[in-house]
Amino acid sequence: MRRIYQDEWHGIKFIDFAEVSSRRLADVEFYRSFYKYFLTRYHDWSGLDPEWLSLKLQTAEFLKKKLAGHKDTRILSVGCGLGAIEKSFLESGYIDLDVTEVAPEPLAWIKNFISPDRIFVGTFPQCIPQNKTYDLMLFLGVESFLNQDELITMLKNANRYLSRQGRCILVSWSSEPSDILRNTIFVLKEIIKDFFGILHIRNRGQFWGYSRKRSEFLEAMKLSGFNNIDDGMFVKKTRWDTYWIEGSK
Repeated sequence: MRRIYQDEWHGIKFIDFAEVSSRRLADVEFYRSFYKYFLTRYHDWSGLDPEWLSLKLQTAEFLKKKLAGHKDTRILSVGCGLGAIEKSFLESGYIDLDVTEVAPEPLAWIKNFISPDRIFVGTFPQCIPQNKTYDLMLFLGVESFLNQDELITMLKNANRYLSRQGRCILVSWSSEPSDILRNTIFVLKEIIKDFFGILHIRNRGQFWGYSRKRSEFLEAMKLSGFNNIDDGMFVKKTRWDTYWIEGSK
């Protein structure tokens, strides 16, 4: 894993609303502060970066194809954020959908499209009723906020909430390039940024999470008890690489 640093998101500079730390991982309070600020600038998905939105919608279509039209699938999306993908699922008739989020602020838009009893605010899996089971569990871009041990723990918990034939799909927009040349360039860039940060030539920005190699994703799924593991890169027309991995109970 390598640390990820970021100084803005959706065009909002972190220094405008919070104290930025390159050593301390952004916590729930930082996340809440960001979304409170975010909601003063944006009022619906239409105002966001069209390329970012396109990526989310293409990902939604990719996931729907994996469900092969089974709209009665019981789905849980952990850490749904703004819910662009989840909204697309609901509009396509996948109504047996629950979502979780660590704070209420990011849910400001999606809550208008989903029943309140299908929204669980808090840490997964503590926020989920123990009698719940799902056919599909989605982790869409949430793994970057977890170290490897935390990711494995989260996936083990997911396994507990899956039905007998349940599946788990993780989608990452912060995976390291699998191509040797691209990965070498990526690592060299990060080393240079680290060096400049040490010399105080360039501020690294907020410690935002972790990037992973394919081998680390595979390791996490295997150690979490998943079987029939499959993975790949999702081909799309945006500037973000999208890696996916799935396993069955």
